[in-house]
This record gives sequence, structure tokens and C-alpha cells, in this order.
Amino acid sequence: MVTLLSLQPLFVLAMAATVASCAVHMLGWMWLTSTSLNFVSLIPLLLSLGLCIDFATHVAHAHWCGAAAAPEERAAAALGGRGAAVLNAGLSTLVAVGTMGFAASMITFTFFKMFCGMVVVGLCHALLVLPVCLSLLPLGAARGKPASPVPV
Repeated sequence: MVTLLSLQPLFVLAMAATVASCAVHMLGWMWLTSTSLNFVSLIPLLLSLGLCIDFATHVAHAHWCGAAAAPEERAAAALGGRGAAVLNAGLSTLVAVGTMGFAASMITFTFFKMFCGMVVVGLCHALLVLPVCLSLLPLGAARGKPASPVPV
């Protein structure tokens, strides 16, 4: 979707790096919470990558549509415009699965652990990692404009 939206290699690379980092961090979360990789944990693991992509895409789209000229200003505007909505989505997900933490069933508790990791990892990447990556792109590269030379 991002490739079709932008057709900008640096923009796509920043999103791909964010998604790959989410995947690695989710595997780290599984190790941290002593969750083995099996058919029970694979389902929320795949769901978590989808939700991490969703969180990051909202912030990236706001960055893409930003009116500011400097990448840092677009990143700040993206967080100001969509950051609260993404944070609200993550926190409401935590509230929704909160009762699963008290479950005696191993399947339900595994879903709880994985969804908590999904929210932590997804929000950190969407609200911290991705805006920094996008602000480091050359001026104009994220919007299809040629990078302007920096005066010496």
C-alpha cells in the first residue's frame, strides 16, 4: 500500500525498516515474556504485525500529507495530527484485552501477553521510531520532490 501511495524508495524503505523492526521486537517480547512460538502465539504475532503496520501507516500518511517544508516540521505535524488518535487506538486495545490477563487458560493468557506486546511495540515504533526515520529523509524526498541542495 505504501509503495502504491508514494512510489518513493526512501519513504518505502523507512516504512519497511519500521515493520521489520516491529517483527524483531515482537520476537524479543516473546522471549521477554517466556512465550514459546507455537500455533497459539503465532496468531497474535501475525495480528500484531498487522496492527503495527496500521499504527505506522497512519503516522506516515500524516507525514506524507504534511504542508510543512522541512521533514522535522512534517514529522511534528504528523504526531500532532494523528499521534493522539494512534495512542488512543493502542490504549483502547489494552483496555479491551485487560481482562484476559486474569484468565486461567493458557491460550487466553498467551493472547493477553502478545497483545500487550503489540501495543507497546506498535506505539513505540509509530510514535517514536517512524517519525525520527521520516525526519531524517532528505528534504522533499518523502513527497516526491527533489532534495534541495544545502547552501554552504
